[in-house]
Amino acid sequence: MPELLEQIDENTRLTSDYDFHSYSLADILSDFTGVQTINIASGYHNISTGDDDISTGVNRIVEAFPYWNKDYEAKRERAIGAWLTAKGYVFEFVSLRGYSQGEWADILVYTTLDNSEYLYGEIDTLNSWFRGDIYNIAKEQRKIYRADDGDTLEVWETVDSVGGFIGVSVEDMIVIGREL
Repeated sequence: MPELLEQIDENTRLTSDYDFHSYSLADILSDFTGVQTINIASGYHNISTGDDDISTGVNRIVEAFPYWNKDYEAKRERAIGAWLTAKGYVFEFVSLRGYSQGEWADILVYTTLDNSEYLYGEIDTLNSWFRGDIYNIAKEQRKIYRADDGDTLEVWETVDSVGGFIGVSVEDMIVIGREL
C-alpha cells in the first residue's frame, strides 16, 4: 500500500511506494563519482563493476589467501589495502546484507583520491540498493464512481509517477512529486 507523502488538495495527493523494477548495480552507481566495486565473497550474484586491471590484481591477492589459512580475511584485506593505496586509490571493505540469509556480499568499494569525497555516499547507496530500499513517487487523482442505486466507489488513480529513488528524504520526495 502506498505511503501518503502529501495531500495537495481533496482530489490530489503524492504517494511513495517500493519500486519493484530490477535495477542493476551499474544503474545505481553514478559514473560521475568514479566509485567502483569488486566482489570478494558472496551468497548473492556477482556485483562487481570494477576496472579490469584492478579486478585482476585484487583477485590475485584473494587467491593468495585461501579461506583455510588462519586469519585469511584480515591478511587479505591488509594486502589489498596496501596494494590499492600504493596505486593511489581510497577504498572500504563493505558487507552488504539483504533481508534474507542468502542475500549477502562482501565487496570492496574503491575510487581514486580525486573522487574520495563520494566514497561513503555511494556506500550508503549500495546498502540501500542491496536491501531493495528503492522508491517510486506518484501523483494521484481521486475519482468517485456513482452507481445508479446511489452507491459510490472512491479510488485514487495514478496520473504520473517516477521511480528509482534511493536514499531520498521524504521532504525531497515531496519536492520532486510536486514537479510531476
